[in-house]
Amino acid sequence: MSDKKLSFLGIAAVVSVVLAVFVSQYANKSKPVVSAKGALIQGLNPSDVQKIIVKQEDNTVTLNRKKDGFVIAEKAGYPAANKVVNNLFTSSLDIKIVEFYTEDEKNYKDLGVTEEDSKGSIQFFNADDKLITGFIIGKDTDSGSGQYAYGKLVNDKKVYILSDIPWIQ
Repeated sequence: MSDKKLSFLGIAAVVSVVLAVFVSQYANKSKPVVSAKGALIQGLNPSDVQKIIVKQEDNTVTLNRKKDGFVIAEKAGYPAANKVVNNLFTSSLDIKIVEFYTEDEKNYKDLGVTEEDSKGSIQFFNADDKLITGFIIGKDTDSGSGQYAYGKLVNDKKVYILSDIPWIQ
């Protein structure tokens, strides 16, 4: 074999090794998992809310705005603690969409996102008793960690996997 051919084979071997290292570094890396795609509820102005209905299993609590705070309708107008109501607003606005799951209404019952089968729901109404927005929290996902659940907006067909889900008091 001539020196010219040997040099060419040596250069080809070095290029192959460099290329193999480069490909092994980048080829099998999966895309980073997006922890959240955004908030489930966007643009809710708490001052527009005149009534809040909170449901958890068989319990329903209705909060009506009265002057600077809210009162509990089921307790003959007993004042609701401002701290709890503020926490309700902030924790509702903190719910994050991890990913879209389905729009097929046939799956709603299995995912627990119907009114009857949900873990809980919160609905916000304006002065005309018209629904502003609200959400339904369904079953926990199959991840088993309990930090993700299925959920949807009340007035939307899309079911999402959600994180930062509030404990409904």
